[in-house]
Amino acid sequence: MKTLATLLAVAATALAQHGLHSTCELAPDAEGGPDGVSGTLDFLQKTERDPVHVTGAVYGLTPGKHGFHIHSAGVVGADCSSAGGHFNPDGFDHGAPTSDFRHVGDLGNIDADLNGTAVVDIMDTTISLYDLERNITGRAVVVHALEDDLGLGGDEGSLATGNAGARVACCTITERGF
Repeated sequence: MKTLATLLAVAATALAQHGLHSTCELAPDAEGGPDGVSGTLDFLQKTERDPVHVTGAVYGLTPGKHGFHIHSAGVVGADCSSAGGHFNPDGFDHGAPTSDFRHVGDLGNIDADLNGTAVVDIMDTTISLYDLERNITGRAVVVHALEDDLGLGGDEGSLATGNAGARVACCTITERGF
């Protein structure tokens, strides 16, 4: 019994120090994603009150900005369309990461350099690894072909998807231990 109590105390201390951690490995969409798109993304949230820190890199993109979103479901195989629409439990229109009202999954754009590499370093207070309603574990990250207009395009497509275009790469976010 003493050993169990010690183990639980150590586990609680480790969780308090490190928080929750999830990850995903990007792969090109089977239906038209450019060959060679890859990358690893990590999601870390220290406590339920802290933002989620999204870090990583995406390789093999065309230079420029690409919409970067959390979608409502995980990916089946390499079919990014199986990820559904943007994760939007509140029913809001599409928006910028800084918008008061937006899809939970609206993380804006990542910017690929001339070599096709986008470094990801995002702090977001809307997504969560703790909160059940906003939890992103088991959902997909989708990288799009075009720049996300952040819901400012003035048309129906902008309010739904940010006119970010085709899905070029995706992955399912999975829980990761320390």
